[in-house]
Amino acid sequence: MATVPARALGSRVATRTFALFALSAALPLLGGGWLAYSAVGRELEERAHARVADWAKNYGLDVFDRLIRARSPRRAATRRCSSIRWAAR
Repeated sequence: MATVPARALGSRVATRTFALFALSAALPLLGGGWLAYSAVGRELEERAHARVADWAKNYGLDVFDRLIRARSPRRAATRRCSSIRWAAR
């Protein structure tokens, strides 16, 4: 950005007026940028939290499914063995 020398404005009042105008224009831009940054950061954090919660839920369901599948063949094998034992007597 090009700087404006103090002599180009003519007087101290003009320099101060220009500085006040530049500051007045920059403050809303900085405020809007800060609001947008915080809103986007909050949204990204919420999405990451939802993703981790979804991952944990799926992982838990997968572990539960594995436990159910590991338990079922054992029960079936136990039933088969006990029925064979009773049939042999």
